[in-house]
Amino acid sequence: MESLQQILQRLFADAPCPALMTDRTLRLFWANAAALRDYPVLSLPGGLTLLFSQSQLDEAKSTLENGDCCTLEPAGMAGVGFCFVPAEPQGIFVTAGPVGERGERLDLRSADLLTATVTNQLKTPLSGIFSALFSMARLPEAEPGGRLAELIEQISRSSYQMLRFSMDFNVYLQDATGFCRRQDEQMDLCSLLSQLGTAAGMLTGSVGIALQLHLPDHPVLILADEQRLSHALLHLISNSCRFTREGNRIDIQLEEKDGQALVSVTDAGIGIPDTVIDRVCEPFFSYDPEGMPYAGCGLGLSVVRHTVAQHGGSFAISSTEGKGVTVALSLPLAPSSRLTLKSPAPALDLLSDRFSLVHIILSDSCGTPKF
Repeated sequence: MESLQQILQRLFADAPCPALMTDRTLRLFWANAAALRDYPVLSLPGGLTLLFSQSQLDEAKSTLENGDCCTLEPAGMAGVGFCFVPAEPQGIFVTAGPVGERGERLDLRSADLLTATVTNQLKTPLSGIFSALFSMARLPEAEPGGRLAELIEQISRSSYQMLRFSMDFNVYLQDATGFCRRQDEQMDLCSLLSQLGTAAGMLTGSVGIALQLHLPDHPVLILADEQRLSHALLHLISNSCRFTREGNRIDIQLEEKDGQALVSVTDAGIGIPDTVIDRVCEPFFSYDPEGMPYAGCGLGLSVVRHTVAQHGGSFAISSTEGKGVTVALSLPLAPSSRLTLKSPAPALDLLSDRFSLVHIILSDSCGTPKF
């Protein structure tokens, strides 16, 4: 299996924007052609560190050690910033481009180039793969239980894994570069949880995990981006299914208190060991109870935490190993409105669309839809 470093190097090798990789000491070990073209100093030994003062480097190392991102503006290069993002336990992913007046973040065009590169490099070939799977599934040789049907299922599962990674990484890049595009609308969180929970419950039920909703009988109004919030909530359900055991179940509860919408997602799975619970929200940190490295891309809970924070809410996670996990979220309530609220997609519509968020996010734990 490719490491995250290898994936990034492959994705950004021919990208038009400068991209590079360093270790935790900020020692450069890979740069794409655009980076070497725009910043020739990178070809020199220690070239990256020559761009910054020692105090900048010390501050960056401290920030990165805490799992956070930072942007440095080299001396003598006004309007240029290098964005440093922890990529995996021993790596740092760096992009360079124009920054705002105070050097706080990458210019929107640079962020667009990053996200567009990932999207095109993964989703374009995946479109061809899914088209081929659709045709293969209709061949006479693809009878249920046959070898071809088995291979189609394996390819489908891997393809959905790549599609999910593309979506998660795209969201992460937007967050890391500071240009998260949200489309907030006043909406009923109770209705959203009802539709998502009903659709997800049909999938979790197929793998023997019951999902119960405990919702109030009145609207709970919030101001939110439905797509981003749905993405985050489905990741919580996916984790509850993935780290499972006999007798597991998922309970989702919503209540209002002190101007906040309080959501809790509780499961009766295997729980999280005390030794790793403080790290589970770190970008690219993955945990597998059997010790498998890179068991996942490590972005699920990071995406959840960022999404909740961007909506002005709070996030907390607690666990008892061997008994389960509870994730608690709070989101500010919106004032009552006489405007017509946006209605989320009905549960059956979510299930009938093989590329809906429900299918993509839950594909690693509940299987993929049939072609």
